[in-house]
Amino acid sequence: MHVALEKWFHHKKAGTEMNAEELYEEAVELFREGWRQSSTDGWKARPNKMTHLEEHHYQMELSKERTDQVREMFKRCADYFCQSPDLEPVRTAHPDSWRAVETLDTYQFLGTKVYAVPDFAYVDKDDRVHIWDWKTGRPREEDDFQLYTYALYACEKWGADPESVSLHAAYLSAATVKHLEVDIDRLSEVQDRMSESVRAMMEVHYDPDQDSSDMANWPTDGAPDGCGRCRFRGMCDQGKA
Repeated sequence: MHVALEKWFHHKKAGTEMNAEELYEEAVELFREGWRQSSTDGWKARPNKMTHLEEHHYQMELSKERTDQVREMFKRCADYFCQSPDLEPVRTAHPDSWRAVETLDTYQFLGTKVYAVPDFAYVDKDDRVHIWDWKTGRPREEDDFQLYTYALYACEKWGADPESVSLHAAYLSAATVKHLEVDIDRLSEVQDRMSESVRAMMEVHYDPDQDSSDMANWPTDGAPDGCGRCRFRGMCDQGKA
């Protein structure tokens, strides 16, 4: 759905606009292509660029009911994006005002390169930066944290004033949008959490060309009950068992 929406913006910039049915069909075709890559050896040609689903890797059964649910989700998302008044500011933003459309970028945080991929961002006539994030699932507490990291990115890369940044989580399947105005105290809390995360990662960082990995640094989490939901279950003895 994210890639289909990216194409919607490319069409918009070119002077045309995909309707809800066209956006839905685009998402379905992208899903089919990813399925073909994943269910065959096609993904091996470019493992870091192509689709390889956990379900295919671990030979899990995928029912028609499950794939039908995905199709229905695509339809709800496409209809809401193209037709809802909630998304009108996005649909009507002029391309000259756009700052990001699924753009992979980086910024420096405490000397560490941090990757950011804002789904969509634009500047309105009052010079307020609006950052949008598309969600196809249910709202989670982590979503606010993610949006705040994008606010840090906007300040670092675009020189935005934190108090002139508005954050929007669009839950397309649920047909709702959560709007956040940046709170300086909350932004400081996010920075503290990011700092703790960077330190924790540096503590277990090692050079694979020089050092052997210390598996004590990577304890299992929730084993054995969590093994069935772990994407890395093929890498440890408990997961394999």
